[in-house]
Amino acid sequence: MKATYISVHKILGARKLPPGVEVLELVDFPERDAKTKLVADPEPYLTHLNRYLALFYLRLSGNDDASSREILPQTIADIKAKRAADVSDGVFLVFEGEKHIPNPDFSIRHDTDDYALCFDAVSKPEIKQYFHAHVQSTIAALRLGLGDVVESNIQKIAEFVYLWDEVANKPIYTSSPEMGAPQVSQSVTLEPRAVAEAAALIPRLISDEGLRRTIRLLIASFEKTTGELAAFMSAWAALETFVNSKFSAQYRAAFQTTEATALGWSEDFFRELRAREGSNFTLVERFRVVASVLAPGEAAQDQTEFEKIKKLRDHYTHGRELPDAPWPTVTIQNLLMKYLKMHLNLSSESLPHTA
Repeated sequence: MKATYISVHKILGARKLPPGVEVLELVDFPERDAKTKLVADPEPYLTHLNRYLALFYLRLSGNDDASSREILPQTIADIKAKRAADVSDGVFLVFEGEKHIPNPDFSIRHDTDDYALCFDAVSKPEIKQYFHAHVQSTIAALRLGLGDVVESNIQKIAEFVYLWDEVANKPIYTSSPEMGAPQVSQSVTLEPRAVAEAAALIPRLISDEGLRRTIRLLIASFEKTTGELAAFMSAWAALETFVNSKFSAQYRAAFQTTEATALGWSEDFFRELRAREGSNFTLVERFRVVASVLAPGEAAQDQTEFEKIKKLRDHYTHGRELPDAPWPTVTIQNLLMKYLKMHLNLSSESLPHTA
């Protein structure tokens, strides 16, 4: 038996697909039997979710099979109308994947000619986790591809799992999906360049397992349901994780083989820093090394921004008084995405690696 996983996210900041395009195929993941695409209308991919929600609502309301069958179409129409009212038009990322399930537990199962209902037949968290790294990497790549769009967060529309009985040739609906809340955002037309760039970045994000935690934290900071403080802390943790992990894995060795003038550093400070072991570098120094290797002409200015954000974060964690100003979450996100994108676009052969 197979389980089908579907997630739908609205890309806030992308108002529509390129002119004349309704569905834009992105990347396939054969290792997960999964596909990704950008669509203007997510409803065709929510057919089973709509039926699932309607059926369980009707059953919980005390309707039997006969009465449920009679009023099911109108109930589904009501669900679709409610979603249309809550979620405005835009661009939606659809992720579809399949996973073989060897022994589902059907101890509680109710069958009709067209479908079956059951409870906790499979571990839905395990199935979702099986696909999450690929979903998150795809979202991150899209966000990187959007570049300088003012606001391009994400809104989860749905994430759900259903089974397919290949013998009876009908769906089996089990447990509950996760639904997102409606949000409002500024948006622009998604340019073909952004889509092409995102599609090229997705395989690189997937292949670099060292970026998994960074991406997970970055995506959490983008979620519109995340509170302002939580988004700030998540974005900072993503940036800190990126700096520490990539400094140790790659940029420390690159720093040791690069001249001071190429990095835009003074000779005295360069010699003093190089004389130390990399493990003794401060977080700010590690950031400066990573930034200097990737963008020598911008590293000093970005270090100043990095230090300001770190000071704010330190003040919060130490319980000190904070300025009456918005959390600089977007600044952190942009700083991380700037260097993450440079890192991904740098060929792996260009940087030495350390064990």
